[in-house]
Amino acid sequence: MGGEFDYGKAVSSAEALFYYSFGLTFVALARVLVPAFYALKDTRTPVIAAFFAFIINLGMSLALMGPLLHGGLALATTISAFANMVLLLFFLRRKIGRFGGKAIFATAGKVLLASLPMALLVSCGMRLIDWSRPGEKMLKSATLGGSVAVGILVFAIGAHLVRCPEAAFAVEMVRKKLKR
Repeated sequence: MGGEFDYGKAVSSAEALFYYSFGLTFVALARVLVPAFYALKDTRTPVIAAFFAFIINLGMSLALMGPLLHGGLALATTISAFANMVLLLFFLRRKIGRFGGKAIFATAGKVLLASLPMALLVSCGMRLIDWSRPGEKMLKSATLGGSVAVGILVFAIGAHLVRCPEAAFAVEMVRKKLKR
């Protein structure tokens, strides 16, 4: 918040980011799945999936922008990203067969479980100060930075406790770097 970007605009941006945040995983998975089709010399299927996702985005945008305003547009984008990902997964599975979906969903569940205490603590940390008051940039920066740092630590501990394979892999990578 600074200059023309006041508290109200920050709240409006946060609302849009809230709805966009749910779609990050879907967009990331689509970014991994599309090159798989290219490797199989299939450029048509990702375009078809993207077209259907576009139609879904258009319909959901029209349906949601009335009740949720700009948040509805963000949510429509998330819903269309989900549809794109599901279509890509469906067509890839038909093309190459099974590719470890159960393990992927098990890891996703573990990550979600590790994320819940992190989200709770970060949310509590962000409520420690009144963000609507102007100024106090150092206090706000310290609160934000501290909340993010605590969130990272709590997520790392949670991922380790639920035995998330990627967490063990990350720890091993750090150990190897530190040994050098």
